[in-house]
This record gives sequence, structure tokens and C-alpha cells, in this order.
Amino acid sequence: MIHLVPAPALLYCRPMFGLFSFFGRSKEYRRLDDALSRAGLVAGGVPDAVKLTIIRLLKEEGGTGEENCARAANVLAYCLLGSSDYAAHHGAQALTALDETCQNAPKYPDSWRRASLF
Repeated sequence: MIHLVPAPALLYCRPMFGLFSFFGRSKEYRRLDDALSRAGLVAGGVPDAVKLTIIRLLKEEGGTGEENCARAANVLAYCLLGSSDYAAHHGAQALTALDETCQNAPKYPDSWRRASLF
């Protein structure tokens, strides 16, 4: 015998991930994807878990504005690309500024907020 399930009950049987495709990506996620692309990375090549962690950390530290997303994307690009490829994409001056910020981070944890990494 076939049991028919009412239509509203079917909505609760769908997997949770179906909601993400229905509502789309959050504005913070799209903003970070754009910043990663500008930083020289393929946004699809960075795992979603890394992006979600970056967004969570940005929210804890001061917001997910374009400037903060760009700074985080530049640091991630430096870590993934290496110094030579990062310098080829952004220039030697940006590489020097990022190196200085990374070296000052243990002494001055808030130095990334004042640094210009663009």
C-alpha cells in the first residue's frame, strides 16, 4: 500500500543544505569571494570551511566590511601563493608591508588594523 505524505511535511524531510541554494550565499561570503579574487586566488579553490572560519573570525574582530575582507584575503593569498607569487601579483611594496605586519603581529596584535595591505 502506498502512503502519501502531505506536501508541507516533505519540506522538513529535505536536507539542510537545500536551504543554502534556495537563499543563496550571504553577503559576507560573497564579499570575501570577491576579495579573494582580487587578491589573486580562485575563490572556488579555497575550501568553504576556510572561508566560513575567516568570516567568523572577522565578525569576532571587527566586522566583515570590504576593507577587513580584503586584508584577510591578502594574508591568505600570501600564505597560499608564497612570497614570490604574491609579489608578482601585488608588487614588492605590498609584500614588504605584509611581511612587516606579520612580523609585528606577536608584539602588537592590533597592528593589522592600522596596516595598509593594499
